Amino acid sequence: MNERTQTPKRIFTRLLGLVFLLSVTGLAQVSAQQSAYKKPGQVSTRIFNARDGLPNNKVASLLETRKNPFRWAITKNELCRFDGYRFNTVWEKIPDIGGIVENSRGELLISHLPIQSKISCFEPESGRKETRESHEIPGLKGQLINMWSQDTMIFLVTEVLPEKRFDVYRLYPGFSVQFLHSIYLGAANPVSFIPLRSAHYFRWDDRNKTLWYSGFILNQENQVFRFDWKTGQTDIFPLPHKAGDFGVSSVHIFIRPDGQVLAYSGRYNEVWRWNNNAGQFETLWAPGENAGLLFIGSDQKGALIFRKNTDYSGDLCLMNPDDSWQELRGFPKLNYTTCTGQDFSRQIYFCTLEGVLRVNFEQTLFQNFIPLQKSVQGYSNRAFRGITADLQGNVWMVGEMMGLFCAGPRNGGVLEKIPVKNRFSGLELLTNNALSLQTDNKGRIWSARDNSGSCNLLRIDPVTGFADTFLIKDHRISAFTLLQNGSLLIAAVDDKAAALFLFHPETKQIAGKFSVGKDKNSKSSPLFLLENPSGKVWVGSKEGLQLFDPNQNDHWPDFPGNNETAHEFPVSVMMADGDSVLWCGALGGGLRKLNLKTGAWEVFTMANGLPANKIAGILPDENRNLWISTYDGLSFFQPANRLFTNFFTNNGLTHNEFNRFSFFRHPDSRMFFGGLNGVNYFKP
Repeated sequence: MNERTQTPKRIFTRLLGLVFLLSVTGLAQVSAQQSAYKKPGQVSTRIFNARDGLPNNKVASLLETRKNPFRWAITKNELCRFDGYRFNTVWEKIPDIGGIVENSRGELLISHLPIQSKISCFEPESGRKETRESHEIPGLKGQLINMWSQDTMIFLVTEVLPEKRFDVYRLYPGFSVQFLHSIYLGAANPVSFIPLRSAHYFRWDDRNKTLWYSGFILNQENQVFRFDWKTGQTDIFPLPHKAGDFGVSSVHIFIRPDGQVLAYSGRYNEVWRWNNNAGQFETLWAPGENAGLLFIGSDQKGALIFRKNTDYSGDLCLMNPDDSWQELRGFPKLNYTTCTGQDFSRQIYFCTLEGVLRVNFEQTLFQNFIPLQKSVQGYSNRAFRGITADLQGNVWMVGEMMGLFCAGPRNGGVLEKIPVKNRFSGLELLTNNALSLQTDNKGRIWSARDNSGSCNLLRIDPVTGFADTFLIKDHRISAFTLLQNGSLLIAAVDDKAAALFLFHPETKQIAGKFSVGKDKNSKSSPLFLLENPSGKVWVGSKEGLQLFDPNQNDHWPDFPGNNETAHEFPVSVMMADGDSVLWCGALGGGLRKLNLKTGAWEVFTMANGLPANKIAGILPDENRNLWISTYDGLSFFQPANRLFTNFFTNNGLTHNEFNRFSFFRHPDSRMFFGGLNGVNYFKP
């Protein structure tokens, strides 16, 4: 049934400037009805918050721009740009932010509502800023109360008093406007409408030059109105809802890219589709009274996403362009307000009160090895403490309580436990408490054990599984490294002091024992050893950074940067970038960069974007960027622009805590990082 009236008269409410926004990261489970729409596959999630540059975790709105490939976030009083890794604040102290839209020039327009009736314009490339009061915009009448966009078309709504009407305009670049329609309220029209506070939603159909909005006629239920701009005629359409009275501000309008008009109610959880041939709305989706349906965004293909539950449990519903729908389960418990994305089958960013949540529907970056069997002691500990590769490319991993494992060409890439036997007795050896794995130039695998028992150094033949055992008597090994000349430098400590041992594998003899540090009685056993190209060895310990030279009488020469900074943090790992830079990871002090030419130190901590200040491992990629494992997440660091990108279990990692010595770069460029729940590996 249609009711036609020749004069424009409709209720408007304060348009909820719902600006549709962006993409997220990580579902756990997807159940779907039949759909031709591409369904999400494996997914991962990530929260971006203050440590990623957001000035405030309460994000009000997000915008994915088309001309400039960035995403923009509005917090309390700031405009931030997101490059995929980090948020950068480009405009501070913006008063009364209402929403953000993009015009056809790629400029960003910010409404200042409801306190101030003005619009600000930000030009991303130049950084130019301009603000106009509503009365300074030529042709605009009344007080600005709302702004919304469709594609790059921008629309304004003003309140004109005392005429009791709302005027709708289209806004063009340069603050020029085109008047579209007036909506009269109350006694100003033959038909009465609910007050302004009832909040209804407007959408413009540019193909047919019609304006759709919802309204409430006195003593009647909510209706949908269509104003034809060419004829000046307004049509009124009832909605076939199954429940009782809609109540106030419960019908929303959305127009898909193909021109299809949808209406939906958050109160009674129904979605209706406009049937142009029948001239009426038809029920499209009614998930049930307890669904708690709340629309929060759309992508550029016309898919719609709703929050399904009212308790912020995270469950969402995705309505595809073909009108099928999917339940998306396993999201974090967050207050989702808006979202946007190029394609919901790939990626979405959600605006929440705890930051920006990214859900990535693509294949996760990370793969993993997780042993299923229990350890020999019956524990189900899956922590790995050492990783290396043999000369055939097989990857070897040693578990904290499980023994030695291998995966590679020898077994089709399947994780396999390898028994290690004493070469002489044939008895199986325990490889528990292993510190590290390293491969020498003959393909033999070395492992040290953190104990002072019958043997604390093993040399394993990866082909036969037999091992030779060695003992650094009465000492507990804390670190070791294979030197360029084939010897091993071993750090160990007894009850009296720490020491370095020079061990020759072929003669099976200790060629030298050296006290640690210039004071020669340090009880702080080294945590990491790294040989430089000149044959000197960097020694990291709880007392900081030192340089060891076995060929000098002093053994502990000075070096650029050997100052208080070098000794104020415990060095847990090191990585050399040529002969000019040394990267140091600290147990609690973050990441340190030492310029070996100038002696200058640079410090990076959680305040700069690190996920944690306890560093477990550092590996370089082919572009001299760093992959850093920590005690709370994995980080990708770009030294050129000092940007950190952090990854956690919701990005596909098996655990957030990684172990020292448990990192390795394979000759094929794959990165391996071991932690408390197996080994994660990937190719950058």
